[in-house]
Order: sequence, then C-alpha cells, then structure tokens
Amino acid sequence: MTVEEVAIGREVEILSLASLIDIDCQPVWRTVSLRLAQINRLEQVRKTVEGIENLAANIEELGNLEPMLVVRYDREKMIEYVSLINEEWSVSREIEEMVATDESGQKFNVIIAGHRRLDALERLGLRKAEVRLCENISPFVALFVQLSENLHMPVKKCEEAVGRVRLFRLIRKRRPELTMKQFAPHVGVSVDQLRDEMKFVDLPEVIQRSAEDGDISFGVAVEFDRLIKLGQTDPKIQKCFGSDWIDWLLENCLKKAIVEKLSYERFRKETDFEIKMALSRQLGLFDLELSGSVKKNYRQAIVTKVTDGIKGAVKYLRHVLDRFNNGNSLLQPEESPFLDRQFRALFLEFLHLLEAVITHLKFLSQREKEEALTKTRTAIGLCDQLDKNAKGQS
Repeated sequence: MTVEEVAIGREVEILSLASLIDIDCQPVWRTVSLRLAQINRLEQVRKTVEGIENLAANIEELGNLEPMLVVRYDREKMIEYVSLINEEWSVSREIEEMVATDESGQKFNVIIAGHRRLDALERLGLRKAEVRLCENISPFVALFVQLSENLHMPVKKCEEAVGRVRLFRLIRKRRPELTMKQFAPHVGVSVDQLRDEMKFVDLPEVIQRSAEDGDISFGVAVEFDRLIKLGQTDPKIQKCFGSDWIDWLLENCLKKAIVEKLSYERFRKETDFEIKMALSRQLGLFDLELSGSVKKNYRQAIVTKVTDGIKGAVKYLRHVLDRFNNGNSLLQPEESPFLDRQFRALFLEFLHLLEAVITHLKFLSQREKEEALTKTRTAIGLCDQLDKNAKGQS
C-alpha cells in the first residue's frame, strides 16, 4: 500500500462521522511538501505525548508512512478557526501568534491530525515533510476532523472521554436534536459509556486531574457525579453541609480514594458509609431513617473502627510500659501523641463522654459504676495534667 493510499484510507475513516453533520463541501486532499516551521499547532484532545523517540526511529527507518493532515486558510478563515479553538478549549489564542506562509500574512497552515508525528519529524531535525493538505474545508469541519482523529489513536481513557464528549457537543451545535443513542454507535461505544464520559467532563477540575494523573480510576471519578448530585437532592445532606458539600467530598472522599487506592466497588461502599457516619454525627444515628438491620450493620462498623483505634492505643501503651520497665522513663517528643493539641482535646472529650455514659449503664451495679467513674476521673485528671505540661512546653 502506497503512502497516498494509506492517507486516503485514513481520511475516509476520519470523515465517516461526517454523516452526522451537514458539510458544506467535499474536502479535497493533496500531497504536498511543507516547511515544518510554517505549520501552526493549536490545542488538541491529547495531553500526554509519549513514544516520540520510538516514532522518530520508525520514521527514520521506514519513512513517513502516515502524513499529517494540514489545512490552509486565508486570514479570515484562520480567525474563525482560532475563535472556534478558543471557545472549545477556553483559551485565548490570537491570530498574531500564528505563523503565516507568505510575507503578506494572508495564508496559514494548521495541523489537525498528526501532532505526535510533527514532534517526531522535528526531533529528527527535518525541516520539510510531505503532508496531506486541504484548502476547501471549513473551520467547523476542521475542528470536527481534529476531534474525531483523536478517537482513532491510542490515548488515555480520560483524554478519550473528553475528546468524545467534545465531538458530541460540537456536532449538536449543528444538530441539536442528535441523541446519545444516535451518536454512540458512530464512535464505537455504548450509550452508558458515553453517559459516564459526559459526567466525567462536567466534574470539578481537581477530580478530573486526579483521574488523568492516575491517582484514582475513571470509575471512581464518575462516582463523584452521583455524590455531588446527592448533595443537591438529599435534604439531610443539605441541612448538614449546605454549600460545603463538595468541599467535604474533596477533603474526605477524594483524599481517601487517592491515599488508599480504592477500587470503584470499595470506594462506593466506604463513601456511603462515611456519609452515613457524617450525618449521624450531625443528626444523631437514631435520627436517620434506617432499618433495624442497617443500624445493626453500622453499629458493627463503628465497633470495628473503635476496636482498631483501641488496638493502636494498647500497642502504644505497651511500648511506653516497656520503656519504663527497661529503666527509660523519658519519651522522645515524637513518641507522645499527647503533645498534639487536637489529640489531647479529642481524648479528653472521649473521657468526659465516657464518664457521662457510665452513670446510665443499667447492667452495672452501683459499686461497679463508682469504680468505673473513679478510674475514668483519674484518667481525666492525668490527661488534664498532661495538657498543662504540654502547654507549658510550647
């Protein structure tokens, strides 16, 4: 297969989506040699550019088998194209930034497919290369081709999702009646996948960036759409969090997903639990509309978490006791959590609450209650003294 046959086949594949929009002209492509320095490049779907060295080596060995697709515009059409790019990518490019092909500044070449190939050619130190050039394609169709080309190239899932959604929304500017069900088969995805991709594109930037960087999976990112909407519809969440809901999700759920590398299933399960616990702290567990079995499950979950915390405390105290038994009664500052003001306050609050709860425990005799209260109040006194000592050292 010749270079031109490869290029033509590629053009036919890219423009197979064109049946979804009204194209004013039939693009005519021809193979020409252009100076690389006179090819303008603007924003595109692909953010990660990988494998340039391998591609350059391949071109050096086999030649430029898949020429770049380049369009040529007069100044008026170039301004229109730059305007479309600015609108699509929320950037502020100016015609004055563009390199003209002539001294009068009236003709411009723009690459719409093959950005990695251009990087590879420049890496090889080449000044000119054969391209497929079109001069009768509208700026709208050129942007259409640029977006659809990226769907045929291996890119990260998040970038692919952004490209597909941008393409769908671009076509809907011409055909507002176009549905996801009509569009999805043309780009080889299910309606459900396209729907998830649209959710992803509308997420807060920090969540999208976390997925793009590989800190969370695409599925976990999309789950935030459900959580955000939950805060818009659930009256209990609105009452407890108000306008702070999204900040709470980012501070608690996003950080947890990143640190613990949670899968989608585990993230959904643990996030729902954290929300219930947050609401129980605000409203009280028994104010929630939960069935008896669900309350039992949450009680067990609380027991598990408290048990884990107590195990940690026991391990710490055993370490302290070993130090004392070995004749070393001095702990290094970094070994004592009581030097942390927030920890001391939380521990004291726990002891005071325990003191209050003990008086209501019916399964304890009066003597047992008094013994438990004595020990708890002794612990409170010790903690108060530790707090005063720590404050004196700070």
